[in-house]
Amino acid sequence: MLAALDERPIMVLGTSAPLWRTLVGGEQGEDVRGVQESLAALGYAIDVTGTFDWQTRVATEEFYKDRGVPSDDGVLDVETTIWMPNYAANIESCPATIGGFVAAAVPLATLHNEITSVRVAPIPKDLVPGARHLTVGETTLELGDAGTASPDNGDFTAFAAEPAVIEYLSSDSDLVLTGVLTLADPVRVLTVPASSIFGVGEAQCVSDGEDLYHVRIVASRLGSTLVEPNDPSQVPLHVLVDAPPGQQCE
Repeated sequence: MLAALDERPIMVLGTSAPLWRTLVGGEQGEDVRGVQESLAALGYAIDVTGTFDWQTRVATEEFYKDRGVPSDDGVLDVETTIWMPNYAANIESCPATIGGFVAAAVPLATLHNEITSVRVAPIPKDLVPGARHLTVGETTLELGDAGTASPDNGDFTAFAAEPAVIEYLSSDSDLVLTGVLTLADPVRVLTVPASSIFGVGEAQCVSDGEDLYHVRIVASRLGSTLVEPNDPSQVPLHVLVDAPPGQQCE
């Protein structure tokens, strides 16, 4: 128990998803799954199904009673339950005093907003090989091979303070957190008409009418194709719109 509101105890529960609604029975979602995972970790006999079923209500009632808090037949009341993102959390400040009163809209305590990992999902297909960065707002994180970032790969404190991240973590809707995915080492590419590229198999070329330039297709967009020259020292000043007759790319 953290405090009492109008003499009614307020419980603290750490789950993987925010507690944004009162759970009385039958609800489904990630918030329910988070409650079940937390209760199971605390030793209560419960199956993690994502549905607030009768077994979950019994476990919730036991959870409250074991801590001396009256339970309303296993209902998890969001108004008297404070959510934390983890089982343990670092308190940044606590302006409230023991036995004191806290007015509406006045913080009881402030937690350090801690994020332990960030993952891009799903990873876009057919990406150019290479290490990548994820930028959200003004914060950039270094991503690993699996599209994940850890506190060792960037400033997670700054990331957690980004307005878009705060809105995402506190939203009770299907809000999607978006960012910009970039190569750690930029690749120099040329924008050419798709019809200018010719070749067989993996060999692709463009021509300026005299010389051939071997290239690798990086991406296509809006009728244009982005290509990377195999030899960065040889870059055509212009290319033919159509493949030149008689020339072969090998």
